[in-house]
Amino acid sequence: MKLRRVAVLSSVLICVSTTPASARTLVVDNDAAECPQAEYNTIQLAVLAAQTGDKILVCPGVYHGTVLIEVSDLRIEAQAAPGEVVLQGTGVVGELGFVLLNTTNVFLQGFTVQGFGRAQIRIQGGSGNTVRKNVTRDAVVNDGIQVTSSSGNVVEENTSHGNREDGIFVGRITDIPFEPASDNIIRHNETLNNRFGINLNGTGPGNLVFGNRSHDNAQRGIVNAVLSNGTVIENNHVFANGLTPIPGVMGVGVGINIVNSSLVTVRNNRAEGNGASGIALTAAANNVVTNNQSDDNRAAGVQVNATTSTVVEKNELFRNQDGVRIFNNAAANTIQSNRIQRSGRDGIRAEIASRDNTIERNIIGASADHDAHDDSVGTNTGGTANFWIDNHCESENRVGLCD
Repeated sequence: MKLRRVAVLSSVLICVSTTPASARTLVVDNDAAECPQAEYNTIQLAVLAAQTGDKILVCPGVYHGTVLIEVSDLRIEAQAAPGEVVLQGTGVVGELGFVLLNTTNVFLQGFTVQGFGRAQIRIQGGSGNTVRKNVTRDAVVNDGIQVTSSSGNVVEENTSHGNREDGIFVGRITDIPFEPASDNIIRHNETLNNRFGINLNGTGPGNLVFGNRSHDNAQRGIVNAVLSNGTVIENNHVFANGLTPIPGVMGVGVGINIVNSSLVTVRNNRAEGNGASGIALTAAANNVVTNNQSDDNRAAGVQVNATTSTVVEKNELFRNQDGVRIFNNAAANTIQSNRIQRSGRDGIRAEIASRDNTIERNIIGASADHDAHDDSVGTNTGGTANFWIDNHCESENRVGLCD
């Protein structure tokens, strides 16, 4: 304990010596054991005393209650090993942990925030805030981290687990005045054992979901829904989500799910071992799914359902039930230049009510039933309602699907 106290004090002295003269360093210790020079025994008291440009250092201990932050250009940092500075909630419905309210350039780092009812950390309003290297867990009612009506924030290197709803939520919350949550960066986080890992719902455009690990969530890994247009979902590893079916609940087990959204780019992700499809698009239009690896999922590598004008290209899809499944009411999509191997049923499967989809230049092999399968009826390739062009495959349920 004495050595840790020396380390904390040294950090404080370093911070004081390098901080501009107009800024201050405020030290918090709940019991004055680790940091006897601390001026404050709660984080909220230090925040209320802080001015723009100040830094708040929080020493080891368990702290209680909501921390409301309304001062901009403020740094709040845990000064201890991971897990040693805890903000603890009581689990009351609607209770919040850290709240960044209409702030800009607030930096929050290194806390374990747990047991609050609604959200462990919320960014509401403002812009340009950073939430980094926190652990948010065990939200009794809702989420680990929420970003709502706030743009241009960075949420990075956090771990969010065991929350009843979402690990990280970006979008609209019904009882908060609405402003689009746009241009936020959600990167290098780990979300596990939540309902959804990362959930974008009713956002503005331009959000980036990059380099996250989302796994072992009860239903889905990454969700982009309700007109969350213009999102880029890139370089994420999404695995082992929704392995236990939930009766009557749709979408359980999808790795990356795009729902009712447009102009979304899904690229360079790895989706594997999920309980349903690796990547699924539902009631979506004008999206691009490219250069992903989707393996060993219990349903399709990529599933297109009631979706139009979407391009699925250059993906590697191995050992799924179907490589690409084109569901009913999927029309005018382009499925091209994918490499599909060892599917448990069909390499590419087009359902009976699919139409006017262009399926071209795919390389498909070693499927258990058919490399190319189309149940639609029309005047296009092989009497189907779709166009099959230059696909390299060996088995088909209708003559003309393979070259």
